[in-house]
Amino acid sequence: MGEIASVDLDRLQALAERFRDVASDVDGLRVPGLDPAELPGAAVGRVAVGELVSPAVSALVRRLTEWASAACAAAESLRDADAGHGERFLPR
Repeated sequence: MGEIASVDLDRLQALAERFRDVASDVDGLRVPGLDPAELPGAAVGRVAVGELVSPAVSALVRRLTEWASAACAAAESLRDADAGHGERFLPR
């Protein structure tokens, strides 16, 4: 107890921006479909790969973006708190 914790807010902000970039990159990926004509008689040719994978990819993008937004909001709140009240807590 009583440990001092510190957060590098610039690094947190940069990490959040990287998460946003990754989310955007993942969102830009398209899952190739299977062409049933190229797989005559194969059961796998009838599998709608995009319909199976797209919801999971969309959820991943949403969660990465939400995390990035939460991290940015936390960093901004910590900056505001430090700017407004940091002088009250001087090192001993």
